Amino acid sequence: MNATIRGELFSCPSCGKDFALAIRSPARTLEMKADAALLFADYSELIRFSDQLPTMINACKALVGRPYMPLFISKPDIYRRSALFRQFVTDVLVSVSSHNCKETQASLNLLAPSFTFAEPMHSPYATHAKSSVPSVRRAIKSVASETDQKLQEAWAIYRTVRRHLWRHHVCKHRSCAQLAMKTLWWDLEGEKTQSFCEIALAFIRWRMQWEGRRIPATLAVSNRGIVPYGLLGWISKDSPISSVHWSPAFESWLNTHLLAAACLDSFAGWMMLSAAHKGDHQVRWCMKDHEMFTKRHWACSGRGTPLEPGFLFLEPLTNSNYLSANLLSCKCTRMHHRVTVLALARVKR
Repeated sequence: MNATIRGELFSCPSCGKDFALAIRSPARTLEMKADAALLFADYSELIRFSDQLPTMINACKALVGRPYMPLFISKPDIYRRSALFRQFVTDVLVSVSSHNCKETQASLNLLAPSFTFAEPMHSPYATHAKSSVPSVRRAIKSVASETDQKLQEAWAIYRTVRRHLWRHHVCKHRSCAQLAMKTLWWDLEGEKTQSFCEIALAFIRWRMQWEGRRIPATLAVSNRGIVPYGLLGWISKDSPISSVHWSPAFESWLNTHLLAAACLDSFAGWMMLSAAHKGDHQVRWCMKDHEMFTKRHWACSGRGTPLEPGFLFLEPLTNSNYLSANLLSCKCTRMHHRVTVLALARVKR
């Protein structure tokens, strides 16, 4: 450490041996790994495509000859490749541009609308005049009342989907689900428990997501007085922003289809996650797991009137075959029920 001796710091002045080699070669660098670089490039491409999306939509409206036609496209799923969203948007714009000519659409094998809506002529909202639509919007007294009405409609749709899953998908595994609800009486957020019947586990976690509950035992009690925070989150985040050209009936129809599709897709995601936990024999309870599930892209065009029907485009569900095969493979037998009872008996607080 003598100032008169010149040499590398933290090195021997006689032989030059480096005693601080670790601090001269840092372990971390600013260079990305190969997988991270690909994800970053894909996300950058998605941002550039999103910037061009308004221009593409306006060009499609001009080609159809209706510059004020409502045309909405969902937000892209950031957990999927940007090429899937670009392909979906391209198919939708081409289909909307040629929807007046059905022969051309069929010959080119274009994307067909999943659902079509058109109000009857005798409906008080079925009018093409733009001046009458704001009067319908002004009839709503306040934003709070509109939100409460949307929540009531969403709750009715969710209960219908829940009843369908309980009768046709959970089916013979109802006893497994009911026993699990009675056994798990405490807050399980962030905890690990023994894995049990995958269908019952998926249905319970699916209900906890949409009803905003953290204790499975509360699912077996009455629904009165609860606030379904999952449905509120969907209304505030994923539901389409209403257009002034839409009638209340068309907006309710659109929300019904999108919410039902989101509920069924999330149940398929929980089923796949439960099947993945089956080999680990443990399950980690985290309500945010559903944020990683695959979300279908959607698009909507038109006003829902007889002169301009509304078209809803839904991306095909990719894991429907897997869900059907998984439900058929998990049969409810006496041995299965006994294994579920023993697994739940080993779960302790």
